[in-house]
Amino acid sequence: MSEAHSPITRFPYERADYEEVLCNLCGRNDVEILAATGRGKIPVRAVICRFCGLIYINPRMTGEWYEKFYDTGYREETARMKGGQSLGATDAGLEKIFQSGFKFGSGLIQQVGRYLKPGLTIEVGSSAGGVLSALKDKRSDIEVMGIEPSPREADFAENRGIKTIVSLFENLGGRLPQAANIVIARSLNHLLDPKRFFSWAHENLLPDGRLIVAVQDFRLSAKKKGSISAATQIDHTYMFTKETLENFLRAAGFKILFCETSEEKSFREWTAMRASGLTDHMRFVAVKENRRPFSDPSLITPLYPAVRRSFTRREILRFSIPFAWRKFNENPKLWFYHRLRRLGRPLLR
Repeated sequence: MSEAHSPITRFPYERADYEEVLCNLCGRNDVEILAATGRGKIPVRAVICRFCGLIYINPRMTGEWYEKFYDTGYREETARMKGGQSLGATDAGLEKIFQSGFKFGSGLIQQVGRYLKPGLTIEVGSSAGGVLSALKDKRSDIEVMGIEPSPREADFAENRGIKTIVSLFENLGGRLPQAANIVIARSLNHLLDPKRFFSWAHENLLPDGRLIVAVQDFRLSAKKKGSISAATQIDHTYMFTKETLENFLRAAGFKILFCETSEEKSFREWTAMRASGLTDHMRFVAVKENRRPFSDPSLITPLYPAVRRSFTRREILRFSIPFAWRKFNENPKLWFYHRLRRLGRPLLR
């Protein structure tokens, strides 16, 4: 692979096919629009279900177009929005992705490793293999396998000794061996059908198998960025809060063993967490229970009023203003750099 810098071009969203979808958790079609644009001013609409409180993109690109996006535009578009170079464009970039995953995986297993069972561990959305490599490095009693839609990242993982199936989760064909653990780290937002994933995970876990979920806390992201629009991403088709993810896990036939979010952490706790390799993603561990996924609708709690109240402008600003001040005091030069870059102004290095 060439090490030359690849140009960062905008993905052709305007040519994509779009589809309307129902709430993935409760199946209803009653929503409130939270935002009409997303990060980078892309016209992407975030809605919240007026029953269960699940937040998602609607309408969204079809599965075929998301497959094109991950194959050709995902890393480039992410870099374009951040004003930098695509990490996935070069071997050095893929190495950075791998090392980032390895660092996160090391922190994750340090925190939740006691819950992992010996045996096969499958990660959905395994990227360049960094998380699985860390788990394999720290636990000699587990075998690892990844599922990743990006051919470049999957190939990199294979070269690092991480067996990886190249596929969107939704297009995964054939039956995999039952796993002791299934991991989805920083990828649940990207799935087009989380309900199908949770059902699949329940089916493909051994009795007493463990599901490990690390996913963006959308409420915390909105609070840090100062608005719902700034936290909405075209590739995050579903956006979870602690409450809605708990709803999903219970309805899917899992019992929650561990849960941690960063929303209420002190600055000292947040700094220690980042130093360990973890990020602001919520972290859950759940155990498979002996009941059929989504067979009992009464387990889906009507969370809309509580979740919606937590996204008021006042609640967001009450967090985002002190957070911005804290970040400014931490590194004023870097703070100004990011503010100017967001405005699209030329920067002097």
